[in-house]
Amino acid sequence: MNKWTKISAIVAIIIFASFIWLCILWLNFLRTPLITADKSAVAITLQSGASVKALARQLHNKDLLARPKFFVFLARLRGDTRTLQSGDYKIEPGTTPIQLLNKLVSGDVILRSFTIVDGWTFHDMINALEQNPSIVHTLKGLTDPQIMQKIGVPGEIPEGRFYPDTYKFSGGVKDVDILRSAYKLMQSKLNAAWNNRAADAPYSCQYKALIAASIIEKEAAVPSERPIISGVIKRRLKKNMYLQMDPTVIYGLGDSYKGDLTVKDLRRNTPYNTYLHKRLPPTPICIPSIDAFEAALHPQAGKELYFVAKGDGTHEFSATLKEQDAAIRKYQLKKNPKKSS
Repeated sequence: MNKWTKISAIVAIIIFASFIWLCILWLNFLRTPLITADKSAVAITLQSGASVKALARQLHNKDLLARPKFFVFLARLRGDTRTLQSGDYKIEPGTTPIQLLNKLVSGDVILRSFTIVDGWTFHDMINALEQNPSIVHTLKGLTDPQIMQKIGVPGEIPEGRFYPDTYKFSGGVKDVDILRSAYKLMQSKLNAAWNNRAADAPYSCQYKALIAASIIEKEAAVPSERPIISGVIKRRLKKNMYLQMDPTVIYGLGDSYKGDLTVKDLRRNTPYNTYLHKRLPPTPICIPSIDAFEAALHPQAGKELYFVAKGDGTHEFSATLKEQDAAIRKYQLKKNPKKSS
C-alpha cells in the first residue's frame, strides 16, 4: 500500500467516523426534549414574519436548544419554514424539536382571555381592557366618540353596546379588535332577540329596549325576577308614571355617588333621574346580559307597579302604593329607620 492509498484510507475513515458522529448527534437532537421533566414549562413568542432562524436563536438564548442549526435544518427538511404560525406558545417539559414544530405549524398557541362582565359600564370595560397586559393598547387617551369611530360606528353612544362574554385571543391582539368583535356580537344577539320579541313588548325601537334591559340588569340580582321587573317597567311606562329606578339615579350621579343613595341624591336633577323625569333615561346605564334584553322584550303580565329590596337579593312586588309602603316599612325602615323611599 503506497503513501497516497494510506492517506485516502485514513480520510475515508475520518469521513465515515464524522458521518457516524453527526448521525448520533442528529438522533440525539431529535430525541432529546427541549425541557427536561424536572423543569418548568417555558413560553416563547414567534413574531409575525419572523424566520425559523430567529426562532432557533430565541430557543438557543433561552437555553432550550444547544444546536440551533439542527433546528433550522429540521424545519427546512420538513418544509415547515413557511407554515409556522405566529403567536405565543408554551413548551412543556418533554417536548422534542419535532413536537415543537408540529405545535408551531398547527398554531397551538397560548390563548389568553378578556371578559366583559354584564352590569359593567362602558368605562368599567375600558379600564379593565387597559389593565390587561396581554392586549396591545391603542385606545388610551381617546374620548368615547373617538373610540367608537375607531371601531367603525362613529356617532354611536357606547354604553350597553358590547356583548358580555369571555373573548379568547393569542398574543398581540389590539384592544380595538376585541371591542369590534364584542360590538358585532352584541348587535347580532340584539337583532335576533328583537326579531322574536313578544307582541306586547312596549318599545318602538331596539335601542329603547336596550335601555330598559340595562335597568333590568341592574335591578334584578335573581334571574327569575327579570321578566317581573320588565313587567313593572312596561306598566309604569304605559301609565305615564315615573319609573323611580335607583340604578338610573346612581348612573346619573357618576363619580359623585358614594355608595349610599340619599334623599338629596334623589332630588338631584340629571337626565337619568327617573324620580324627576318620566319615561326611560336617554341611554343604557350598563352592559346588559342578553337574558335581560330578552326579559325586556317579554315582560311578564301582572298588576305589579312597585318593588322593594328585601335585603337578600330578591324583591317584594306590590300592585298598590299601600302595599308598597307596607313593604318598605317591613324591609327597609325596620333595618334603617333614617332611610326613606
